[in-house]
Amino acid sequence: IAMYEKGDKQPPHLDAGSEKTLYGIVIYLTPEEEWREGMGGEFLINHTDEKIKPVFGNYVLLDFVDNLIEHQVLELMEDWKRYTLISFPSIKDDGEEDTLNFLKYKNYLALPYFQKTQVQACLSHEFL
Repeated sequence: IAMYEKGDKQPPHLDAGSEKTLYGIVIYLTPEEEWREGMGGEFLINHTDEKIKPVFGNYVLLDFVDNLIEHQVLELMEDWKRYTLISFPSIKDDGEEDTLNFLKYKNYLALPYFQKTQVQACLSHEFL
């Protein structure tokens, strides 16, 4: 789980992982009522006007097999927290797809902020 605060941003970049990385998944966890236009933190696909609002229910799937898409996270302009669950599913050494590799980091899911959310409850109940 990544957390951004006021002033944080991610400059334009490509997530060029290893040949075994299939795609990147960004799932937004910040409640919609905690964000409004002008606060920043949007995911921007460079060379387009395409912005993804950083609120619960939105997600980004980046294809690393056929496309490398330059993107960035716009600076957080106000005092709020942008939470995302980020995973990079990949092919394991045995050739199988590791679609739940983020579960190796289950200790990070224990943030108090998420203990009462549906996402935390679902992950705890189903997998942890």
